[in-house]
Amino acid sequence: MAPTEEVLDIDRIESLQEPGDTEKSNSELNKRLLEILWHEDEEKALLRRGNIGNALTDNMMKDLSIDQETVNTGTSLVFVGICIGDIPANLAIQKIGADIWLPCQLLAWGLVATFQAFIKNKAGFLATRFLLGLCESGFIPGTLWYLTKWYTKRELGKRTVLFFIGSYTANLLNGLIAYGLLRLRGRGGLAGWQWLFLVDGLATLTVGIITLFLLPRDPTRGNAILKLNPFSQFSKRETDILLGRIVRDNPYNTDPRDSHLSQLQIVVSVLTDWKVWMHCSMALLGLEYSPPLNTYSPSIIKTFGYGTFNTNLLTMPNSALLMITTFALAWWSDKVNSRSIPIIFAAFWLLTGLIVLDTLPHTRSHWVFYAFLVFTGGSPSWHPINVSWLQANQPTPRKRAIAIALYMAMTNLSGVPASHIFQASDKPYYHNGFKILFIMAAMAIGLMVVMRFAYQWLNRRIEEGRGTFEGGEVDRGFRYQL
Repeated sequence: MAPTEEVLDIDRIESLQEPGDTEKSNSELNKRLLEILWHEDEEKALLRRGNIGNALTDNMMKDLSIDQETVNTGTSLVFVGICIGDIPANLAIQKIGADIWLPCQLLAWGLVATFQAFIKNKAGFLATRFLLGLCESGFIPGTLWYLTKWYTKRELGKRTVLFFIGSYTANLLNGLIAYGLLRLRGRGGLAGWQWLFLVDGLATLTVGIITLFLLPRDPTRGNAILKLNPFSQFSKRETDILLGRIVRDNPYNTDPRDSHLSQLQIVVSVLTDWKVWMHCSMALLGLEYSPPLNTYSPSIIKTFGYGTFNTNLLTMPNSALLMITTFALAWWSDKVNSRSIPIIFAAFWLLTGLIVLDTLPHTRSHWVFYAFLVFTGGSPSWHPINVSWLQANQPTPRKRAIAIALYMAMTNLSGVPASHIFQASDKPYYHNGFKILFIMAAMAIGLMVVMRFAYQWLNRRIEEGRGTFEGGEVDRGFRYQL
């Protein structure tokens, strides 16, 4: 990201920073920005992660003449598509602007998702899964980078989680939506899963069009690209207040010391930053549980003897618990101004659930297994907090954008092997799969602990005057968030 086009009069902005002004402007920002981004992420999740698991309960594999290994491959291809495009997309979003790029992404994958309803065979299934991933690439890191242009480091925890809650809400609603749409099997010559893809795709196209009118550009240019709605605009005073908060939180947000570096040099500096790779390693190890649980939880529940419709309803409680626990984790993280301790707590919660699911005797009631499936799937997601942690510890916007893109690419890369952890030979309880997951989760916890101590050591070096940082962060009073 290049330095902000507008030259700031900091003294004038400081004079506007009355508590009432700041609170009012921040409230307006929350209403105008987060609601739009929340709906965008909700529609994305409905298309990519959520509805495939529900579609599988409607004989989709039989209709397309595919097996579980093909489904696993299709899930992997989504993540491959995302990984391919994550960094290029985040380079493009800095040039084009989030207000144009993000809505256009919604329109692109809305089209792919809509036509997904008309696939007939294995080739069509695999092709559309890959295209969904490619169209999504860069959306999450681009949005997270966009949020850093509006919010301070201490505010980012809850706001990042509120954005991700769009996905969790989609997971919650997937069961209810599928319950209704799968009943349409046979109507209009379409299967229930085709109706599910069709309706979700058309809904996403609608959100993409609306977003073009509502999403503001940035604090220096606070209007949407299509200025037909007053809610997409900020007054001059609101713009000064919002921008002043970001300047005081981190002066490099508007005056990056790395502005003389080329885009290639920025990419290389991120790729050679060991701290970024530590966060990526946490994701590669600790997020492996998500794809298999999201894809096969409905199928596991169905083996308990429930029909298609009741199965989809029973997937809802863990999504509801996930939303509650994740927001509570974010509130706690912002309250204590710490990322590492809440992340480690959430990771231990997940580890406990995975161990129980692996070791629970088959003689136990199905309801006991279901209860721990909910407990595990509803464990607070530490992923958004880890994103906030990485963002806070990348001082300049240009490095931050690429670091987030790399992190999200690695997160999605973890989905490629994760999609093959639950094998058909391991049905119905997938004990071997859960064993692999809890071993990897334990390794991730080890990295989290190491990273907290590493940031403490780096801060001590700064305080002792022995820290050397690119861009002179020491001179600006920069400290790593723990």
